[in-house]
Amino acid sequence: MSVAHQFRMSAQIEAMAILNVVFGMTTIVGVILSVYFYRRSRDAHRQRFRYTWTDIEQGVQYLRDKVTKDFSPDVIIHPAGAGGVVANLFLLSLGTRIPMFEFMIEDPQRPWTWSPEHFSRLHSLRWDVRLPDSLASVPRGSRIVIVDAVCLTGSTVSALREKLADLGFERVRFAALLRVTPADGIVVVPDVYYIENPTNEWYWPWGKGR
Repeated sequence: MSVAHQFRMSAQIEAMAILNVVFGMTTIVGVILSVYFYRRSRDAHRQRFRYTWTDIEQGVQYLRDKVTKDFSPDVIIHPAGAGGVVANLFLLSLGTRIPMFEFMIEDPQRPWTWSPEHFSRLHSLRWDVRLPDSLASVPRGSRIVIVDAVCLTGSTVSALREKLADLGFERVRFAALLRVTPADGIVVVPDVYYIENPTNEWYWPWGKGR
């Protein structure tokens, strides 16, 4: 093998080694950029659909104004959890005290180890709803507003309205701070809502909504 041939082979090996290093660095840079832009996109998404206490306060005032424009509620019904936060703020915004009844939502795929007393169970498309038996003591003809933080499909409220109708309550309104716009499966649209969220992902001041 000639010296010139050896030189060419050595140059080719060095060139391949340099290319491998360059490609390796490019791959590393590509991975870093991918992670960076993914995080930026995720953070931007969270920021876009993150609702502050100011949003909630303004939304509650909006719900109150719309509900009470031609409807003076005698009773508030709300779910436990974030719905309770919105319902209590709604009550405060009324400037008067009216009875409130809280219902609980159970996942039938993860049933509770015990059942609370004095609650009746009704079924919706996804959840089991525990409605307080004391609701039956409310005078018929009372105006009821169901207040919730979120309405996804409305199946829970649909089942709740049917139960209230069976109990003799005909004047019922449904107000939700946030209406999530699903691709399909809409059962109930709130009578009043403040925010239309185009995805099923959103964030409250206390954490991710669900």
